[in-house]
Amino acid sequence: MQSSDPDVRAALIEELVIPARRSGPTRATPRYKLTDEDYSLILERSLPGLAVHLPEQRQYSLMYEVAFLVKNCKVQGCDVGIAEFAGSPFPSVQRIALRNLIDMRSHAALPFLLPKLHGQDPGQLCDAIRDIVAVKGTEAGPRLEQILEHPDSDTRHWAAWALFQLDARTSAEKLYLTSIKDRQWNQINPYVLAVLIKWDDARTVPIAMRWLTDDALERRSTMRDRLLEVHAKTIQDALIKFLDTGEYEGRTAVANLNTKADAMRLLGAFGSTKAIPALRRLAADKDSTSQVAISQLGTLRAEEAIPDLLTILDTRSDTRLETTLALANIGHPSIVGRVIAELRKQSTGSHRIHVLEALTQAAAPKTYEKLRTTQVKSIDTMPAPEYFAQIAGKVGMTAQLSSAVTPKDREIVVVGQTGHTGLTALRHGVDAINYDGYDYALFLEEDRIHVLPVEEVFTRWDQWLKASRHQQ
Repeated sequence: MQSSDPDVRAALIEELVIPARRSGPTRATPRYKLTDEDYSLILERSLPGLAVHLPEQRQYSLMYEVAFLVKNCKVQGCDVGIAEFAGSPFPSVQRIALRNLIDMRSHAALPFLLPKLHGQDPGQLCDAIRDIVAVKGTEAGPRLEQILEHPDSDTRHWAAWALFQLDARTSAEKLYLTSIKDRQWNQINPYVLAVLIKWDDARTVPIAMRWLTDDALERRSTMRDRLLEVHAKTIQDALIKFLDTGEYEGRTAVANLNTKADAMRLLGAFGSTKAIPALRRLAADKDSTSQVAISQLGTLRAEEAIPDLLTILDTRSDTRLETTLALANIGHPSIVGRVIAELRKQSTGSHRIHVLEALTQAAAPKTYEKLRTTQVKSIDTMPAPEYFAQIAGKVGMTAQLSSAVTPKDREIVVVGQTGHTGLTALRHGVDAINYDGYDYALFLEEDRIHVLPVEEVFTRWDQWLKASRHQQ
């Protein structure tokens, strides 16, 4: 039963956390083992009406302990009580209470954030804009449109970013008028171009193509990165036309080898299957861009291009590495025998390891796809056997190192990194134990990961091919 005594309710919250002290714990810790739901319920019932009864220091200490629970226990449902502290007359309490609401992604923070958009200091404005996006404050749209005319370019950029993050498509025309109309193409923010292309504003496509076909690599790269950031895939039609004709929107572009190669890579990054016919044609050309076209056919897993790639493999030696890897990336079981035969002809090196990794999707497609798409968090630094077991466990699989992996290589400590999928984390581990050569590679069975010497991988593929022929 909830007490009406504010001292009792405040003491209950204070009891939940052991605060950091000079002579005690160096960081706050929970006093009890409660569930997130328990913490949420206690805060939800104890906080409302409490702020007005407490002095400044106790308000601040209480919000500090609430901050610990917000960050570590995923508390919910206590927004109203925390918002009362955000309205405290004491600035130090206001700040920490508002940060708690923002960290909770609570819409209750919005009334305290909207006034911050009316300042002029660029740093404070940008902070407020990011916080409004964090709490999905779509009501800020009209003020963000005004900030598009702020004298500071970074602030204008953050306003455009916020409008995109809030999916404020009704602001598209304002964005065009303030950021693009009557401006020189190279004075326009590429991010704004990318956003408006994402929102299907055809007027911006020629300007973006001017960036993408410029002689300067920095400009091409900047525009590419912004398009990928917002996944503005609708640019693909203009890119394909450029590859086919050297033109876009009736304008002749700079169709040199670099701009064509970058256009193909961007189509591959977008997963643009519409580009496959153009890439097949370009792969058959005998200039240096054909290597890029071949690689992107692999990136797009273009099974219809397999006959073309096999012909190229038969008739050209200058693209053998790219073609073998492209076939492996497509991963169709029909090409396994040919790819293995090519690898056996080639010298050892990282290329062979990468081809064997990609090819293994033919043997275990479900496992490969799960590894490719599953994000792996909190990877610890461990010796190789434990590292591979750790990754396998995080994706619900088992891992096995061959008994032929040397004791020296087993002792290698693999550094844990963030931002990995299951597949890239395994690749990182294989690269680590291949530190003084290219001796080991991956082989997959469904729900099982094997790290084997390369010759043992070849033996596994021989067995797989024999079993496949027997089944036929």
